[in-house]
Amino acid sequence: MGAIVRTRSLLAVSILLFLAFAVAGCDYFPPAPAITTEPSSDAAPPVVTPPAAASPAAGVTPAPATPVAASCPGGWTLQNVPARSYHFCTPSGWTVQQLSAAGSMATPVPAGGSLASEPVGSLVLVLSPEQGSNTTPGAVNNGTLMRIYMTSIQVSFALPTFPICSGAAGGVAGRAVSICFLDNTSAATNPYKVQEWFSLPANPTIAIQAFTGKDVPASGSMLPAQIVGTIRFD
Repeated sequence: MGAIVRTRSLLAVSILLFLAFAVAGCDYFPPAPAITTEPSSDAAPPVVTPPAAASPAAGVTPAPATPVAASCPGGWTLQNVPARSYHFCTPSGWTVQQLSAAGSMATPVPAGGSLASEPVGSLVLVLSPEQGSNTTPGAVNNGTLMRIYMTSIQVSFALPTFPICSGAAGGVAGRAVSICFLDNTSAATNPYKVQEWFSLPANPTIAIQAFTGKDVPASGSMLPAQIVGTIRFD
């Protein structure tokens, strides 16, 4: 009987507490569980922007590109003439001598001019293997001798007779030149053919002579023009 009374008393107390909370307007609720969101596997991948190329610092000049090296046809040799800042190529076996135009057979134009101050390299002799070291035109019937003049003034040359010349019919190192030709193979001594290339007056002025002996074959006769075609200013 006593246990029943205690139970009823506890029930009454609980009812009273509930009514008291209700009357007081208590809004207490248990906290909602924390909700975590997993990243979606369908999300777009992040966009990565590559860094911009670094620019030279102010006042710093970028290094120039490496210049393309001069080249020659296969088997030919590069010849540099630093005194006149140009280069050219020679076939295998050909030899080159760099001299001063002063004291050469060239005649200054206009008359009264001087070649005394011309540096070594203002005259370059190019000799075929057959020509050896002989610097006399036509002295070797199957040899070829070339004279390449790069002078500060124009020059001219004495020949057995007047050559046949054209206007600006060709080019040497990017400059327009006149081309002259003379057949002197009927001469009793030192017979040769000569081809010449002359530019307009400039600094330097270009004057080239190629002497081929009377017995030089057609293929050999074309080599001087091919050599001239390789001349380039540095």
